[in-house]
Amino acid sequence: MHIKRLSDNSHDWVGSIFCEFTHGTKIDEGEARTILHEAAMNIQYILPAFID
Repeated sequence: MHIKRLSDNSHDWVGSIFCEFTHGTKIDEGEARTILHEAAMNIQYILPAFID
């Protein structure tokens, strides 16, 4: 399983994105980090802004 921490502009934790495989995989940790980072960056643009 690979987990990417999601944070806002002030570096506060807002959630996590993860990828879990049901079968063995040979994905490199650095490659997984890059893929999850790109996914997190795309997700932040589709989520509505949180206003407290």
